[in-house]
Amino acid sequence: SPRPATLRVGGKVVLGFHVYEYHGLEDFGRAELILGPPGSSAHFGVQRTLKDCVEAVCCSVFGDAVPLLISLEVGFDAPLDERLLDGKREGGIEAFTRFGHRGKKFTVTFSPNLGAMEVECAGERAWRALAPLHWYSIGRLRPWYSQPIERAVSDRLVTAHFKEKAHVQSRAPHRMYDHKWRQANGSTVAVGSNSGLGTSRPAWQAWALMGYRLQPGGGAIDRRGEHTPEGCLGQVAARERLPWPVEWRPSAEEMGLFLSPVDAATASAIARKNAAAGK
Repeated sequence: SPRPATLRVGGKVVLGFHVYEYHGLEDFGRAELILGPPGSSAHFGVQRTLKDCVEAVCCSVFGDAVPLLISLEVGFDAPLDERLLDGKREGGIEAFTRFGHRGKKFTVTFSPNLGAMEVECAGERAWRALAPLHWYSIGRLRPWYSQPIERAVSDRLVTAHFKEKAHVQSRAPHRMYDHKWRQANGSTVAVGSNSGLGTSRPAWQAWALMGYRLQPGGGAIDRRGEHTPEGCLGQVAARERLPWPVEWRPSAEEMGLFLSPVDAATASAIARKNAAAGK
């Protein structure tokens, strides 16, 4: 069955994907968008590798993209056992993937225990119902297999993965541009991007891509649904390499029009139309 994965903004699911192929640690294969706002409609039902799917959809909606290992999450009805999440490699060595993005280094840890256990993920019905779920980064939930495997087998695969140095990724330099996020006063802020769109977007959209709904009255709601005071946003901007200050922010109604997913029936109809058009 497909693995569901999401991108949340302000504690709410904005993009939802079905992942049909997953091969352990790094390779997420065929996937498609099943839930998203109007700006993502051209991608409903279009199957690509998960990496290409996430990049294409995020560039359409936000004008940029971030690596899926740090942007996508999976929800569960109940919290996962920490012993399942905190497994180490043979010898008690931490398992991780390391990569760079916008000049910043990221290290995403994972647990070999997950390959030997079956977990049940919450999907579209729970997302649309705004059910209270327990969320985990898709990067932390590796390895994925279609069926549980023996822990010894999982250990061997993880060991081989590290011997091949596949845990250290380098992002290809192609399509690198200085992307400009536009301020309300007409000024722009350059942000490194691989979208290659060559266009400018409102600065608040850069924050939305990183999970933050900037509030018109000050502060922001982060990916987990928690409030960050206005006085702390400068620190967040420095840490996440986001434009600051952001002088203009949309109203709650305007933000809702931009980020609220279309209903399930409409998404299905658009997916069929896209399929008929050969997208």
